[in-house]
Parts: sequence; structure tokens; C-alpha cells
Amino acid sequence: MKMREMILQRFGRNGRAFELFIQGVIIVSLAALCLQTVKGFPDWAYVALNLIDAAALFVFVIEYGLRAMLAERPTHYLFSFWGLIDFLAIVPAIAFSGSGSYVFRSFRLLRIIRILKLARYSKALQKLARAFSSIRDDLAVFCFLSLIIFFVAASGIYYFENEAQPDKFSSIPASMWWAISTLTTVGYGDVYPVTAGGKLFTVFILMVGLGLVAVPVGLIASALTRDEEESD
Repeated sequence: MKMREMILQRFGRNGRAFELFIQGVIIVSLAALCLQTVKGFPDWAYVALNLIDAAALFVFVIEYGLRAMLAERPTHYLFSFWGLIDFLAIVPAIAFSGSGSYVFRSFRLLRIIRILKLARYSKALQKLARAFSSIRDDLAVFCFLSLIIFFVAASGIYYFENEAQPDKFSSIPASMWWAISTLTTVGYGDVYPVTAGGKLFTVFILMVGLGLVAVPVGLIASALTRDEEESD
């Protein structure tokens, strides 16, 4: 019971110590992951970084096993959001650690999911998660409409610009890069319309893009406000 309270509920001094320990391990493992990509260190430094990563992985495996065993319903934890995050934080590093294939090695990048484990111990992030949960239906409608607008934007610019720029707007899928950079108001400038119709269409899409950015921000802000009022 004491171990369950310490690990799952984080009660008391031991629970707080365990919480800080896991947070420290996560931060150290992410720092080691970053430093492993830096060139020019002596060989012993890379060996030490690999040992740190292996030690952190061992801690995460033990934590994952303890949470599964101590949970009242182990299967509920295993398939919960946090259970999947814990799973993805350890399995790719183990499964593809010895693979030389670029494709398999790329799966090891899933180790950066460890940073999401910090959200379990952050009250601010937990509040944000509750806010997202309370507006999930609104966000689902917004995402669906965004996909429709995204497709319309890619299709429209293709028909306006295909003849003038067949190399850049060769197809609707190829035009999706322009659509996403324009709707998000990023506008990299590597692909842009040259026809009058395409420019006019771009103005329309830019105006829509401003609305796409504003809508979710408003939804999240109102949800956070409601959560703050309810907590008071």
C-alpha cells in the first residue's frame, strides 16, 4: 500500500522524492540524447553518454513494471494515455538499439517522447490537458473543417498555377506544401503564385488562415478560464 501511494499517488515525502527522482532521470536522459548528436567529443564521453542513456532506460523499465503491477487494473494502465507514453519511452530504444538500418534507427527517435513523461508531474500541463479534454468535441469539429479548407486550398492553387508553374504545382498533393505554409501564415516563400487568379486566391486563403489560428487559441483560452474558475 505504501509503495502504491508513493508511486501512483505520490503521497508524502517519499512520493515527492520519487517524483523528483523520475523528473531528474528524464531531464538527464534527454540531455544525454542531445549531447550524443554533438560531434568532436572524445570517445570516452560518448561511452559515458551511452551508459547514462542505458541507466535511464533501466529506470524507466522498472518504473513501467511497478506502475503496471501496482495499478488496481493493470490493463487499464497499460492502455491509458500515460501507460502508452511510458511504453513508447522505453520500447523503441530497446527494440532498435542494435539495428544498423537507418529506418529502424529512426524509430529510436521516439525516445524524445520521454519529455511527455514530465507532463505527469506538471500541474500546469495537467490543467492544459483538462482544458483540451473539455473542448475535444469543438476541436474535432475545427480539425475536420481545417482539413476541408486545407484540401480546398491545395486544389484551388493547383488549378490556378499548374499551367504557369508545372514544376512547383505539378499535382494537388504537391500543392499541399503551399497550402499548409499559407494557411498557417508561415509563408516560407519557396513556392508562391505568379498568376493574377492565384494571387487573389492566396489573399482569400491568407484571411482564412488567420481565422484558423485564432479559433483554437480562443477555445483553449476559454477552457483554461473555466478550469481556473472551477478550481477556485
